[in-house]
Amino acid sequence: MQPAPFPSNEAPRLAALRRYNVLDTPAESAFDNIAQLAAAVCDVPIALVSLLDETRQWFKAKVGLDVDQTCRDQAFCAHAILQPKLMEVPDTLQDERFWDHPLVVGAPHIRFYGGMPLITPEGFALGTLCVIDQKPGKLTALQRQTLETLAHQVVTNLELRRQMAREIEQAQQLVQKNQDLEQARLAADLANQAKSSFLATMSHEIRTPMNAIIGMSGLLLETPLTLQQRDFVETTRDAGDALLTIINDILDFSKIESGNLELEHQSFSLRKCVEGVLDLMAAKAAEKRLELTYLIAEDVPSQILGDMNRLRQVLVNLVSNGLKFTQEGEVSLWISAQSRQADLPLYQVQFAVKDTGIGIPPERLDRLFKPFSQVDASITRQYGGTGLGLVISRRLCELMGGSLTVESGVGQGSTFIMSLPLEADPNHEEVDLPLPDLRHRQVLIVDDNATNRQLLTLQLQGWQMHPHAEASAQTALAWLAAGNRCDLAVLDLQMPYIDGITLARFIRQQPQWETLPLVMLTSVDWVGTPSDRTLLSACLNKPVKRAQLYETLCQVLTGQGRSLAMVTPTLPQDLGAHHPLRILLAEDNPVNQKVALSMLKRLGYHADVAANGLEVLTALEQRQYDLVLMDVQMPELDGIAATTKIHQRWPQAQRPRIVAMTANAMQGDREDCLQAGMDDYVSKPISLDALARLLQNCPVVGADAAEGALVAPSLAEPTALDSTQEPTLAEAVDLTYLRSFASSVGSSEESFLSELIESYLTSAPDLLAALVQASSAEPKAVRQAAHTLKSSSEVMGAHVLAKHCAALEMAADQRELSQLDSQVRAIDQEFQRVCQALAQISGMTPAAQI
Repeated sequence: MQPAPFPSNEAPRLAALRRYNVLDTPAESAFDNIAQLAAAVCDVPIALVSLLDETRQWFKAKVGLDVDQTCRDQAFCAHAILQPKLMEVPDTLQDERFWDHPLVVGAPHIRFYGGMPLITPEGFALGTLCVIDQKPGKLTALQRQTLETLAHQVVTNLELRRQMAREIEQAQQLVQKNQDLEQARLAADLANQAKSSFLATMSHEIRTPMNAIIGMSGLLLETPLTLQQRDFVETTRDAGDALLTIINDILDFSKIESGNLELEHQSFSLRKCVEGVLDLMAAKAAEKRLELTYLIAEDVPSQILGDMNRLRQVLVNLVSNGLKFTQEGEVSLWISAQSRQADLPLYQVQFAVKDTGIGIPPERLDRLFKPFSQVDASITRQYGGTGLGLVISRRLCELMGGSLTVESGVGQGSTFIMSLPLEADPNHEEVDLPLPDLRHRQVLIVDDNATNRQLLTLQLQGWQMHPHAEASAQTALAWLAAGNRCDLAVLDLQMPYIDGITLARFIRQQPQWETLPLVMLTSVDWVGTPSDRTLLSACLNKPVKRAQLYETLCQVLTGQGRSLAMVTPTLPQDLGAHHPLRILLAEDNPVNQKVALSMLKRLGYHADVAANGLEVLTALEQRQYDLVLMDVQMPELDGIAATTKIHQRWPQAQRPRIVAMTANAMQGDREDCLQAGMDDYVSKPISLDALARLLQNCPVVGADAAEGALVAPSLAEPTALDSTQEPTLAEAVDLTYLRSFASSVGSSEESFLSELIESYLTSAPDLLAALVQASSAEPKAVRQAAHTLKSSSEVMGAHVLAKHCAALEMAADQRELSQLDSQVRAIDQEFQRVCQALAQISGMTPAAQI
């Protein structure tokens, strides 16, 4: 519950209320009749004429309610008087101010509220004429107009009471009221002039993506669900993202202005935060053919305490701005730190975002950090935006105890400098890189961008290598021809005159450099022909991550593919031996069964399998388990119901730990599982790290749990597949995701990916058939079938199919039966594409068409 703030004119408002001498007076038919009429017109059981004093809400007239007053902190009226017009809350459970309100969760169970402020001629809101219902609703235009008219009548009656006693005083107040209204009009005119430019921009910025959303959605509904659908959905998504950015900016600004923004204080990896930001921006940089680089100095702490999400928000805004206003050149992020106190882990960390864009005139720099303002109106029209991003960024920096400044000149680019006081995590242990494999290796760097050359040089020198940098292919070839020693060459793909691939061909044509390892730095959208790739030892997408570069150099130079993350393995490979558990896996989906069993096997565990809640109960009667991994949606008896029965049949000391597994991510799912008696909750697809942590935290119920443990297997190499992807494969299945998932789950069995695909192609047609059959049955059966197919498809990287299933699941949940047939057809078409794509990977024949 969020209590309403006091109005800015609270003292005179209370004085005006007292002048009417109406509080604690007997009921009067004039006010009772208005309340009864409001209830009848709006078709609600409760209507009130309420007045708000210092501590309470008192009812002058009431219909459908027995109490005479409530405390002010719980009064909906306290929120309504802050607005000049009707405050309408269609559903209190959907409103963050009221969803946990005592009068919502308890009697009188308010779900709908409409309150029209009772505004006096002097402009004071004394209370409200309100209508209330125990179910959600919405007033019609006629009902709103009637409620407004009746509210005016309440005020008129109050005035009549007052006029009867003090007619002379009323005349004087009328003169004062006119003066106040005139002053308010003049003030409003001045404020409106300042806001007009912003409102015009906002109107345009919101209408544009909304028109796209509505238009493209209409086209999507009118066309068959073919590949054309992807274009429409992407257009809709882009427009939605633009609208979401605007809305988020406004909401953040509002929170900051009202003082309601709270910062988190958690440990996080600064490098991962920064690299995540650059990953997000890499596609935009590649689209504009801009260099996007970063360097984190060695003295910057790797693990810090703070609010990662807000730091990332500011960095995204600054880097995005740099890319927006830069047409050629680069955007770079430099991070350095200075220790603030020698005996404490406190640092002043500086983030400098530099671009080679249009720059800003010195006389206009002060406008950058003003709300709803940009350098000039033409910038808004050309580049878009609300002018809130930098304001929010500066306010966030100030909330974190830091600052945000800018240095710029016209045509010279801009540098935004964020300086933050940050604390290194004292519980984090730094791990030194194993350097002997790379020391003293001679590396040739070829890149026409000076910043890239500098960053790579500093990075390699940090690993005690000997880099030599050249700015062009011509000078690099001359350096090689001079007989200089070279153990490896790092080439940039995009260079003028002679690009990286052409340079690689020249190098390979020379017998002495025929076997020289070549690492190519490419943009995220570069694929390359098979012949191009045969020239190279490895390819890295820009911006190059430190860990990826190190691993690649180790692999190319020594054949040892180690990464920074593998220096201190986080996965306990022998967990089953040290912490044996008896595990029951409750999962009806064959694909999910195979995935979960393989993940458990990799961690050193064996598990029994139950396909539904009834089998879970039978298994628990036959033997004792330490852990049940419980799928929530299963046939015959679901996970929630099974958990309830387990609590009824077994005492706590003999009961296994129950962990919910579900592909849903809706608000309230976790609460439902925990309320049913489950001990924990994880979302599918489950990561290996999350599963390991879950197993480590599970206590042993009995003493013979060792029978559930296996000998811990070794980490598997990724499954080797042909990297060439047909268009159908690229669109239907995310092969990168599937490979990564299979290699992380598949233990030492190289055939795991093929087995996973075979399991899907064998079981999924039955799931689709069940879905088609269910579409003519009860919505509950449709929801179950869609949920199961969604879960399997998400594991396989068939994200488009999974989204279709999720949409059908939601439609069935909301009983939108008119949409079921079209959504089932969409799932059928996408399913055929997924099967063909998976068959191309495994070499199998696609499952029979449904």
